Amino acid sequence: MAYPIRWIKGHLTYDSLPVAKITQYPDEPKDYKPFAEARVGITEEGLFVQLLSFESHPEPESCLKAVLYLQKDLPPVTITGYADGRFESSPISVKPHFSTGENLQGVFWGVDVCLPFSQIQSCFPDHLLRVGSSFSGNFYKTCNGKRPHAGRYVLEDTDLFPIVNY
Repeated sequence: MAYPIRWIKGHLTYDSLPVAKITQYPDEPKDYKPFAEARVGITEEGLFVQLLSFESHPEPESCLKAVLYLQKDLPPVTITGYADGRFESSPISVKPHFSTGENLQGVFWGVDVCLPFSQIQSCFPDHLLRVGSSFSGNFYKTCNGKRPHAGRYVLEDTDLFPIVNY
């Protein structure tokens, strides 16, 4: 299932972006399958990623992850946020912004980041971040705690994320 990445001129608002719903828990025998979502957008500043999980009492091991293949012949960008505030990103080092709150979908926790174009260019000199191109990737929601689960946006990591004007 393709997820369109919007190229936005001006200020980015996550609410204006399409939602990638992390609802596929194919190997999950238990009933605990928390709803999670991802949103991705591009501005002149860089690539913005927001990951949210709707869990009222997440375990510390609860994890959200984005894997984005910005250049076919190189390893992906990985962004990983944990409910306890831990954060990892590779190969680009960025500062995360964690959030908690409640909206019409319920209580949530999440992380959002901006991958600046200057850092993207240094790690991925032939990146495909322009209108009309696409790249592949996936979004994950996992936990290895007392309520283990493993979900993802799509079943295959080969789906493309086309970049469109907005």
